[in-house]
Amino acid sequence: MARLTPNDILGLSEPIELVYSNIVDSLLVNMARHFSSGHSLSTQEWEIRKLAELGQLNRESMEIIANLTGQNPALMQTALENAVYAATKDIEPELKKGVKAGAIDPPAADNVIASKSVSQALKAYDAQALDKLNLVNTTMLQSTLDQYRKVISNTVNIERQMQASQAILNAAAGKVIAGTESRTAALRQALSQIHAEGITGFIDRAGRRWSPEAYVNMDIRTTVHNTAIEAVKLRQQDYGVEIFRVSRHSGARPLCYPYQGRYFSWNNKSGTFTDGEGKRHRYAPISSTSYGKPAGLFGINCGHHPITVIPGVSIPRDMPEQSKEENDRIYAESQQQRKLERDIRYAKQKAAMLDAAGDKEGFANEAAKVKQRQAAYNAFCKETGRTKRLDRTQVFDYNKDVSRRATAAYNDRIHTQYKGYLGTKTAQQTVAKVKSITDNGDKWLLDGYTKAVDKGDISALVGIDTYLSTAREIERNLVGTSAVNGLEIKGYTTHFVDRVIGQTSTSHAGMRTGVSVEDALDTLLHGQPQPITIRKNGKRSQKFKGQNNAVTVNPDTGLLIQTNPRGE
Repeated sequence: MARLTPNDILGLSEPIELVYSNIVDSLLVNMARHFSSGHSLSTQEWEIRKLAELGQLNRESMEIIANLTGQNPALMQTALENAVYAATKDIEPELKKGVKAGAIDPPAADNVIASKSVSQALKAYDAQALDKLNLVNTTMLQSTLDQYRKVISNTVNIERQMQASQAILNAAAGKVIAGTESRTAALRQALSQIHAEGITGFIDRAGRRWSPEAYVNMDIRTTVHNTAIEAVKLRQQDYGVEIFRVSRHSGARPLCYPYQGRYFSWNNKSGTFTDGEGKRHRYAPISSTSYGKPAGLFGINCGHHPITVIPGVSIPRDMPEQSKEENDRIYAESQQQRKLERDIRYAKQKAAMLDAAGDKEGFANEAAKVKQRQAAYNAFCKETGRTKRLDRTQVFDYNKDVSRRATAAYNDRIHTQYKGYLGTKTAQQTVAKVKSITDNGDKWLLDGYTKAVDKGDISALVGIDTYLSTAREIERNLVGTSAVNGLEIKGYTTHFVDRVIGQTSTSHAGMRTGVSVEDALDTLLHGQPQPITIRKNGKRSQKFKGQNNAVTVNPDTGLLIQTNPRGE
């Protein structure tokens, strides 16, 4: 059997998982759209109006589920057939080799999918999986209606609490928050709660609620894996071959380890056989193993696979496995990529919900999160060399128009946040400058600069370009050097950059002058190391006193913390 890796199984189950991700998107956004009207109504009237829309929401939700799940049978069939082909691609040549050698008879069907037994198994697994998907569909519909009722109830409760609190706070000023403002804020909070909870697709025996996409992913992966194992068994039996060998790999689970490299039979018989080199081997029934148990042999997370054995033909060999470390690295990276993709979808989903509800401020807040998460995703793919899967970040109703408005809202926010620090005049200029700084890996320096300006540690007249050039000078001349006591300088904090620049270039009462990089280097190389001290935050520091200044370093990390002119 060609071993199906976790990544292979994930790939086969992905199209159906995506269907349910799209359904959840549509259900949540459509639900939110029902709250885009009625803001001028009183709380009681609004509650009655929204509850009256429950029947309409039910019909719309049923239509969404029906339309998007229409392709489920075709997708399921494709996933299972591909699993069969992938699992048997290595054993077919071996079996045909046995036929050619006269050791076994040819099967009734030359194509594995045309095999009667394999076809029947496919139909059984297919029907079982589709039944479970139908259960998910029913649960999703009920969950959508329950969550809609919860939004109404929570909004009413939150709005009343807000109005009561606001009335008390503003009684002296004779001012009460406007009804539409409290309704929008309350609705935003209620929708956010529902978005965090999501739609339920399955409730297990322990009472745990599964999202539709999570449950479908787990169920289809299990079905694909079981189909692959069953296909190997049945295809062997098509040729009259019952014996197989269990593969080996390091880190085997306790219920699998005893069976590695040993021979067993699918038909539960025991005996001996002679291999292609004339060696005798003993085999035992599959029922003598942990096969069939959740954590047993050939279970979903087992990692073992059956190797077909034809008596008198097969020569047992341990096939070279892909490096476990390499396989684990690739799988870990794929899981991290999928997490980042889910993070983007999550932010887009919430942005689309608030946009559908008519909440402009809430939409702008979430649009900023979308951009931030897209930046993190792009950086990850660039660092690892992995291919971007933008199709996995798409969200229903987050279309080009919504995306355009999200970008505009994000650009306006960036412009408002940074224009005073960068001296830019338009949103386009500000966004371009911030992007350039971020792409160079200097966003942490930009954040340090804005913080220093706000605190008054440096003047706004310094400018970001001077700040960045000072950081570069520190990197060139200080990082990588060793202090007089052998302590290696490995980096620096933004606070150190602030201290190098200083608050003023000339002496002024109550203001600190800067320290040149040249003087700081001289102190590190020739100054007097002081005893290590522990700061209030629990971190250690060591000061070096020089002729003109003092430099403080974290001896554990090698980071330059700060510098002061002597006497200040």
